[in-house]
Amino acid sequence: PEWNPYPEIIRKTGLRPDIVLHSEKAKEILLIELTVPYESRIEEAHVYKMEKYAELARDLRGAEFRTSIFAVAVGARGFVGSSAYDLMKRLSISGKSKNAFILKMVT
Repeated sequence: PEWNPYPEIIRKTGLRPDIVLHSEKAKEILLIELTVPYESRIEEAHVYKMEKYAELARDLRGAEFRTSIFAVAVGARGFVGSSAYDLMKRLSISGKSKNAFILKMVT
């Protein structure tokens, strides 16, 4: 069989978030979508990405998965949106690791 990084419950939808972190044991899925909009369109891009995966998130919750969507925006000129900080907080990334992560996002 061909290797596929998406769990079956997502694979059958045809949607392909940029990153999917999942635990069958914990019944938890994080959907992470990356976007690089112009700074003047960060909010618009965020709303678009959240809506794109809203139905999938509802389906996953209906299948009893704790589900979170993160639409992570890094502006075309290096601005890092609050969504990136929200994701890092959710993943327990803080301090020097957070600063290094942000630096890698903008370079």
